[in-house]
Amino acid sequence: MKNIFTLIVFIFCTTVHTFAQDGALDSSFAENGILLLDLVGGTETANDVVVQPDGKIVIVASARFPHNFDIEVIRLNEDGSLDSTFAVNGQYHYLNEAGSDLGYSLKMLEDGSFLVSGSHGTDEPNNTEMILIKLTADGALDTSFGNNGIVIQHIDDSEDYARTIAVNDAGEIFLGGTSKIPGWGFYRSVIAKFDANGSIDSTFGTDGIFMWDLDSIVSDVLQLEVLEDGNLLTSGRTKPAGTERISLYKVRSDGSGFDTSFGTDGTILAPYQGRGYGLTIHENGNILVTGNNSTAQGNNLVVLAYHPDGSVNTDFGLDGVVSVDNDINDVGLAITIQPDGKILAGGESGGTFFAGGPRKFFSVRMHATGVIDSTWGENGVVATQTSDLFAFANGITLQADGKVLLVGASATPVTQNDLTVIRYGNFIDQDMDGFSIANDCNDLDVAINPSATEIPNNEIDEDCDGIALVIDADMDGFNSDEDCDDNNPDINPDAEEIADNDVDENCDGFLLVGVRETELSKQFNVFPNPASDVVYLRYEANGANPEQAIIHDATGRVLRVFNLDFNDNTAVMNLDGLPSGMLVLTIQTTEGIAIKRLIKQ
Repeated sequence: MKNIFTLIVFIFCTTVHTFAQDGALDSSFAENGILLLDLVGGTETANDVVVQPDGKIVIVASARFPHNFDIEVIRLNEDGSLDSTFAVNGQYHYLNEAGSDLGYSLKMLEDGSFLVSGSHGTDEPNNTEMILIKLTADGALDTSFGNNGIVIQHIDDSEDYARTIAVNDAGEIFLGGTSKIPGWGFYRSVIAKFDANGSIDSTFGTDGIFMWDLDSIVSDVLQLEVLEDGNLLTSGRTKPAGTERISLYKVRSDGSGFDTSFGTDGTILAPYQGRGYGLTIHENGNILVTGNNSTAQGNNLVVLAYHPDGSVNTDFGLDGVVSVDNDINDVGLAITIQPDGKILAGGESGGTFFAGGPRKFFSVRMHATGVIDSTWGENGVVATQTSDLFAFANGITLQADGKVLLVGASATPVTQNDLTVIRYGNFIDQDMDGFSIANDCNDLDVAINPSATEIPNNEIDEDCDGIALVIDADMDGFNSDEDCDDNNPDINPDAEEIADNDVDENCDGFLLVGVRETELSKQFNVFPNPASDVVYLRYEANGANPEQAIIHDATGRVLRVFNLDFNDNTAVMNLDGLPSGMLVLTIQTTEGIAIKRLIKQ
């Protein structure tokens, strides 16, 4: 039914305090953790939720205004109050006089805009179309998308529903849903593909549409994921021979058919009577599906695990399934993954219309292996009663501070259903350093936490105070690791070197020595000067010719040694490959060292 967004997780408090049990109601949100919202004076049901990077909460719902159902998108502040800066007083309302509209799925794009999917009512009875709406980040229709922000997609002359949205890395949009065969009680599974601007992609499937289970069967797509290979994975239900089965299908990225390398010819019909409402991919590669399994005693919430090829992961839970029997009616409607790999499934638990107590918001947490996590609520489950009649959670997600959100509806005698949001506390410490992800600026590195010792000049904020420690005592723009004398602003890597003062001003490890030509140096002539690739050395005095000369740079570093071969008191030296600038030529003679300046062009 919904798209689940795995964000980062939270901690209730730091390790130095006594923290509450994971799954406890968060009293800082709404009324002691529970928000019952009635904006229209009638039925309102939340179906999906996302959390913005700034912590604001965006919800898509179906609401009665006052006779027909319409699509509603609302935004809440972190404390549960309506955000008046979004749309009109916090609420976008899709008004369609022709018929009822339902909002199912919500997707937040990288630029902060939103995609909403559902159904659009027409003036013909029992005839709905798929609808795709794009809203800007502030809740207005994006008029550059579709027809002034709206795409209405006809599939067939009966009931068409867009239950879920997926977007690939290229920004292409996929709608998954259902199309009823006119005149029959049979439903077909549908995927439609659109470009980023809302135009149908006619290269996908047949004119942009791929449908399967075309006759004598009931088949729904309730959830859709784009896989790393670009292909599409769906979960939902298929009803062969009159019995509902949790089903998965893997569809080729171009809509040309099933990927037959997956499951059985691209299909999995799980041996459980129910529907696969929630779908996600674990970081370990497991495909996880949550839904229900109908038994003689009622419904059990189930989470199924499959390998990427569609084979059952028998190492998960009990032979590939976790089954939770908390009450008569337990159903998993949404699923998400925590950063530490733990799995959260949300939905409902309670009785039926004929027996048992009221249905409640319900969640269960398990480890990545499918073992129930007893640290969540009471022995791994949390049931929260918000109504004396019934209540259920259609969507689940994690806030950036780690708190867990469930959204759905609670039945009330007057307004029928109130849109309901519940927030729970949660403690996650991935690097096991004693600080939760809410307080730890890097929960993957044990050396980074609010109690860590800051290491200067490494551009890392070890103690999570928002500042990476830099030491520059002399305030010359170079930190103490770069500056060879951080107490003297005249000494740093950009300073100008001064010759013959025994100070390394520019921190290059060399002292600049001045070149003073002595009386001995006058016996030599270097030409041309400046020189390019070749220079000549002439010895003007009588006696034995010098045998060796050395070229240094201005810092005294040896660049090249020449064994001199004089012809008519002249020797040739090759400067090819030497750096440009001032060079120092020292000539070794029997009378001492002669020094000459040389400029290399």
